[in-house]
Amino acid sequence: MHGIESLKVKHTSVDYSQTFKIAVVEYVHTHQVSCAQTAAHFGISPSQVNSWNRIVRERGVTGLRAKHKGRPAMGKHKKTRPIKRLEPTQEEKYKQEILELKSKLHEAELDRDILKALATLMKNSPKRSPRK
Repeated sequence: MHGIESLKVKHTSVDYSQTFKIAVVEYVHTHQVSCAQTAAHFGISPSQVNSWNRIVRERGVTGLRAKHKGRPAMGKHKKTRPIKRLEPTQEEKYKQEILELKSKLHEAELDRDILKALATLMKNSPKRSPRK
């Protein structure tokens, strides 16, 4: 889809924004396309799309938040802190809710289309007499 340039190996790391990641995951859910097709559409790696999709399923939109990278600073004594779960902000809660509602709406639209097609087939099919 992106030509010869898409086949070249890229050695730069890119930090994607949370809104971009949400848009990619939303595209997968609302357009019923594979991770590879979504990756080609956005120009990113299919494994990255799959990873973001898994993170949203497991941890929600909060899991897509940018994290601090690098080695922690050395202190005199090593303190072990318990791993805390990230609390979603109000904006992230809204984004999560919007993502879930769009997914449900898409599923409802698919169900409606299937029922319409079934009703059309039933109306156009010749009637059979029941067997004895």
